[in-house]
Amino acid sequence: MSQDMDQVYSNSEDYEYVYQHPDDPSFWVEVARRRNAGNILELGAGDGRIAIPLALAGYCVTGLDISTNMLTAAAQAIEVLPEAVRARIKLVQANMIDFNIPGQQFDLAIVPSLSLQHLLTINDQLSCLRTTKTHLSSSGALVVDVFNPNLQIMADCAGPSPKVTRYIDTDTRTPGRHIIRYDSSVFSEKDHQLEVQQTIEYYQDRVMTHKTYNNQLGHMFFPRELELLFRQVGFTIAERWGCHAFSRFDSKSPRQIVVGILDEAKAVQGP
Repeated sequence: MSQDMDQVYSNSEDYEYVYQHPDDPSFWVEVARRRNAGNILELGAGDGRIAIPLALAGYCVTGLDISTNMLTAAAQAIEVLPEAVRARIKLVQANMIDFNIPGQQFDLAIVPSLSLQHLLTINDQLSCLRTTKTHLSSSGALVVDVFNPNLQIMADCAGPSPKVTRYIDTDTRTPGRHIIRYDSSVFSEKDHQLEVQQTIEYYQDRVMTHKTYNNQLGHMFFPRELELLFRQVGFTIAERWGCHAFSRFDSKSPRQIVVGILDEAKAVQGP
């Protein structure tokens, strides 16, 4: 992981705006229910926006993140929860490429919010999957959520000039507030990396209050590529969804949400 995650996620306000997906937390709670998971490992836990709903639903969650900024935000959010809920959440600062949580075997490991895309090299990607596998119980599963590359968008971003996209959003939590975001995107065909330079303008009653800048670099996983990575470390893909509504994955799906189970568990279950 060559990026400095504290720099990437230095602004909690930007993080809340860019990564808050209203259907995301309930999706992961349903995944946990379907997998009958009691003990969950979340890689890239961020500010706790997935770990907290899972704990509120009764699951025990270990949230792992490398960013001090994000773990501080998560700890602050957890601090105000009821004691019984707080007891179900553990935060660990570590690199998802190579971590060790002694004495823990998890029923389910999840990598939400495109976090796997921060890993830019094959070695880092394989190391993350291998390390996660060693922390799973024999019947455990790994679920990752990444973008499904849109070939037209990738082609536009691979042109001689960056592709600039403008987004306008209303912040429903604050009356009179809206946000304008500009994404300047460049796609490298050589290594399948997408670099996005973001300019985010915050407005209150049509007056800009402040502006922030971010730079994101992520790997775009093509479907067969992701499947091969899973196979290489001993996972069988059991399910694949195309969005947080559990729709069947196809070439037009906006996301790849992949469920991997251990090859040993597949052998026991049979074909």
